[in-house]
Amino acid sequence: MKKKFFRSIGFKILFFYTLLSLINISFVISIIFENQVDLISRNIQLETEKQLSRLISSMKYFTSESRTGKLFDIKTDKDALDHIIKFIGPHFDDYIIYTEKGVVSYKSGSAKEPPETFIEDGLRSMTANTFAGNDYYLKIDEKERMIYCYVPLNNFRLGNSILLLRKDISRVNYALSSLYNQAIYVIIVVLLFHIIFAAILFRYIIQPVSLLTLGARKFSEGDLGVRIKINRKDEFNSLAETFNDMADSIEEKIHILSGEINTIKEDKEKIEKQQIRDELTYLFNRNYIMERVNEEITRAANKKTSTAFLLVDIDNFNEVNKIYGFQTCNIILMETAKAILRSCSEADTVARFGGEEFAVLSPDSSIEQTRITAEKIREAVEKNTIVTPDGEFSVTVSIGISFAGGERLHSVRDNPDLAVSAEEALLRAKTNGRNRIEETTV
Repeated sequence: MKKKFFRSIGFKILFFYTLLSLINISFVISIIFENQVDLISRNIQLETEKQLSRLISSMKYFTSESRTGKLFDIKTDKDALDHIIKFIGPHFDDYIIYTEKGVVSYKSGSAKEPPETFIEDGLRSMTANTFAGNDYYLKIDEKERMIYCYVPLNNFRLGNSILLLRKDISRVNYALSSLYNQAIYVIIVVLLFHIIFAAILFRYIIQPVSLLTLGARKFSEGDLGVRIKINRKDEFNSLAETFNDMADSIEEKIHILSGEINTIKEDKEKIEKQQIRDELTYLFNRNYIMERVNEEITRAANKKTSTAFLLVDIDNFNEVNKIYGFQTCNIILMETAKAILRSCSEADTVARFGGEEFAVLSPDSSIEQTRITAEKIREAVEKNTIVTPDGEFSVTVSIGISFAGGERLHSVRDNPDLAVSAEEALLRAKTNGRNRIEETTV
């Protein structure tokens, strides 16, 4: 059952369709992931730079106003540092202010230890500020998931100090995790639709095909009554109706053909019977019994058993025929045939040999049994009274026996016609007075 399922066209269609869909989904999701990850990183970096720009703008405004003394009363570097710290707080909560030699001047409450290269990076920010006019130097550590911002404070009344701001970008992982969840959700939804599609495919395509295949197989195996029912108004229903019409037509034609075959068979049997039977006496004819003689000699020779062949001739039949005609003679022939049949065993083959002659093939019979059979035939015919329109008749028969023992049959296989010997014995019986039996041993 499993092999049939995996070899079925439905499984192949579903498998390749699902595989193609998964490849397409994977391709689309990979593109979305790549763009989304890059977009998330860019957004966080841009957000950090915006915060940094606002902070620097506020610090520049503070510095400019502190020189006029209108808004800010700055008397010492500590006062400047305190105000700078107030500006930084709303924007960043992890920062350090240190000198170019690495001496920490201030550290926020949630500040972590600075990176190992913070002195070199701070000097780079001062160099970039001096020679390129950049307000800050930005460095992203992908491993630590941190953005480091170095802001030289020499323009903000804090001498050669450097502000190190840190921004945690680990929330990118959270965003990616959400993206992964969304991707899994999309895959599950798509697979669910694939399962629904598979069910629809099975319901509307595979199941009707299976029904048609099963019906065709049963019909080919001889179940002519099988019919397919598909309760839908589509091409498969039309195909099922066509199959049913075809099955009805074939079944009807088979019934007609069966009747014709039976008729032909009956006619053939009649013809065969007519070909091997005598029309008047309905005994076997000469051709049939001679074929049986040939077969019996071969069989008896192989088994080393004996065979006897008898020729029975009605005495003085020609005189009766001249006086009374064919109607009376036909009755005499039929009644004589019945008497001969009654005298023979079921193993014997009785035939009308021609005219008023009858033949008896007696297989597996000894010479004594053959003599007894011949005598029974002679007595039965002699004692039989035949009633005809021309009166009652009693006839006699002369019988010639040709007997072949098992040890002699191999010598006559090349000349299996025992009738020659039987004819010679019959001729002696007629010459010696009729109504008698003569025999010849082959």
